Amino acid sequence: MAERPLAAAVIFMCVGIFLAAKSGAALWMLIGAAVFLSILLAKGTREWLTRAAILLGFLIVGAIWSKAALLSTGYIGGLAGEEVTVTGKIISVQEYSQRREMVLRVSKVAQGSRLFGVNEKVLSVQYDTQNDWLPGDEVKLKGIVNPPSAGGNLGEFNYRDYLKRQGITARLTVADAQLLQSGGWTPLRFSAYVRRATVQRIFTVLPEEQAAVLVGMLLGEKQYLPEDDANLYRNLGVMHVFAVSGLHVGFVAALVISLLGKVTINTTAGSARVLRFMVTGAVLLFYAALAGFSASVVRAVAMTLVGIFSYVVDRRKDFYNALALAALAWLLYRPLALFDAGFQLSFAAALGIYYLNPAADKLLSFLPDWRSIVTVPLVAQLALLPPLAYHFGTVSLVSLLANIPVVFAAGAIIILGIVIMALQFVFWPVAELLLFSAGMLIEMVQRYLDLLGHIPFAYLYLRMPLPLEIVLYYIILVGLREGIMGNLPMAKDKGRWLKRGLAAALVILIIVGSIPGKKLEVIFLDVGQGDAALVMTPGGKNILIDAAGGGFGGFDIGRDRLLPALHRLGVRRIDLLVNSHPDRDHIGSLGTVAAEIPVDLALFPVLNPEGMEQLNPYLNALTEKNVKYNFLGTGMVVALDNGIYMEVLNPPKQVTPAWELNDQSLVVMLRHGDVDFLFTGDIEQNAVIRLLDAGTKIAAEVIKIPHHGSAGSFNKSFYQQTQPQVAVISVGRNNFGHPSPVVTSFLQRQGISVYRTDRDGAVKVSSDGTNLWVDTVH
Repeated sequence: MAERPLAAAVIFMCVGIFLAAKSGAALWMLIGAAVFLSILLAKGTREWLTRAAILLGFLIVGAIWSKAALLSTGYIGGLAGEEVTVTGKIISVQEYSQRREMVLRVSKVAQGSRLFGVNEKVLSVQYDTQNDWLPGDEVKLKGIVNPPSAGGNLGEFNYRDYLKRQGITARLTVADAQLLQSGGWTPLRFSAYVRRATVQRIFTVLPEEQAAVLVGMLLGEKQYLPEDDANLYRNLGVMHVFAVSGLHVGFVAALVISLLGKVTINTTAGSARVLRFMVTGAVLLFYAALAGFSASVVRAVAMTLVGIFSYVVDRRKDFYNALALAALAWLLYRPLALFDAGFQLSFAAALGIYYLNPAADKLLSFLPDWRSIVTVPLVAQLALLPPLAYHFGTVSLVSLLANIPVVFAAGAIIILGIVIMALQFVFWPVAELLLFSAGMLIEMVQRYLDLLGHIPFAYLYLRMPLPLEIVLYYIILVGLREGIMGNLPMAKDKGRWLKRGLAAALVILIIVGSIPGKKLEVIFLDVGQGDAALVMTPGGKNILIDAAGGGFGGFDIGRDRLLPALHRLGVRRIDLLVNSHPDRDHIGSLGTVAAEIPVDLALFPVLNPEGMEQLNPYLNALTEKNVKYNFLGTGMVVALDNGIYMEVLNPPKQVTPAWELNDQSLVVMLRHGDVDFLFTGDIEQNAVIRLLDAGTKIAAEVIKIPHHGSAGSFNKSFYQQTQPQVAVISVGRNNFGHPSPVVTSFLQRQGISVYRTDRDGAVKVSSDGTNLWVDTVH
């Protein structure tokens, strides 16, 4: 702490933010734990007591700041689904291909005849708008308050929490907009104008895909990238070039300093350095405004300015304190940014490169002097592996092959882009010529990355790592680094200890990451208005029951929700895919899943000819993938794992043409010791009555409610015989009235714990064969 007081203080502040946001403990408990920690740190000396008090102060500040941000709720956010009219000033504008998003500082909100004064940040969304409003403009917007998606599955992006971390309390879909007053020209407004003009001119000259790449690299505007391209860049580990960071800021600073060096300043050497620092700082801050003041650009600008200032005052810069200063500035502004992927990736990359590169350089000293082009991207990927796995679930196996040429090309593209921005208003013909040059470079980069993307196993999907695994990973990484640098006692025999360390690291990570849990886990996934449940057995088997399909506006349930959820859960193979019946909301993503994840066997209900006609296209898709399939009827038993099996209760082995498709749904009882799970598909009254009349044993601890909780499937006797402890309703936004209040109110009166995927997100029910545990995403 004595050498790097700010770094230590910021670490404690981060701990306070994390504990206050995640522990759920009361603030006084947090403070009590901090006081106890400070006493331990004090070691009975005044010096240590002073240091502990300072660290405690930063921890408490972090906790209070975090709690204040979490408890900050606005009035407008509570009006979900209501039409309101808001008046406020534009803070920022974000352009998309078919919509414009603006963040407003709202001062007035009208709901009907009522008018309220507020002070809230609101995100407005306008479709097909042609206005050219800028930050500082005062506007009046009329629209519907739409709550943002909360992300229902493990690891899924939570847009609601993301907006909250930005201090945004509500999202408004605009139907009518009016400009009340144009704002005066400010640096922020001017930067928005330059950004918009730059984007428009780039898209006017270059093909759309090339323009999207240039805008992304130059300004960090990733929203223009086509979805497939963005996924490719992310999977290959080069998405960082689209986040304005140290690479970009370094080029801008170098260009400005180089130009200033050619200017003669008639003053003392010290004054000249101060002047160059001020000019460079102003340019970097303007560039940060162009890039939207993202966490990565704030970190890079702050550290660059600290470095330049250290040179001006002739003092050595400490990297860790400079990094801490950048983090402190950002966390004081937005304490919950600690949980943003961008913040974590930016700071982890900077810290990883600085801390790990000396060890990599020493380890690879047999390479030529230019080995830094290999070591820097290598250590960056090592440092970023846990946050990449946690937030995105992929790791690139060709990252070095992708990054080395791409970073060099990106450097040239960024320099061209900076010059283009400067020349576009004064010498457009030259700027246009440079744009074509940048376009040719981008074309070569795209072709190269597309080639890498087609290499088998170019990237792997990873399940979401556990906190313990992340901690173990970094402990091992730090231990290896310190050992290589000779800072550990065992460093005297570096070769032997390095081999042992690497072997231990692999063993620990494999053991922690690969051994299946001892419990049976049944996860009812959030797939909107549809069904999909994953059964994970103690023996490591994966059984997928139903694969909901559908979507709208380019959104596909299978591609954009079901597959990512399976990847984040670590599903690399599906041992058994069970379909209840061939309705789209139960089978629509079957082909998508089978194309991405190997499936050993698929099982379907016995169907009548009309049902088979609806099922045949899906069977053909499985046949193309060489997936075997079979059919199930009443009385059949399917063994899943040791002591875990499924009994088929419906449909009968012969189904007449008179049966409705929903009543042909596969009804199975999953048995594990003393705990049973009843899966009911979309059965309605006829099938329910048949089960009751046949005297079928349907008692179960857990039931998946039939047909998304529809009134047509409700039967009191059915639930009285089932007697479940837990009921799960797989449902999303719909126009059918699902789930029916008749169903939900009855279940609640019976004392049954009811969970809904539209409100609770994915519902995980774990069992050891005797007991049950229920966890939800929300």
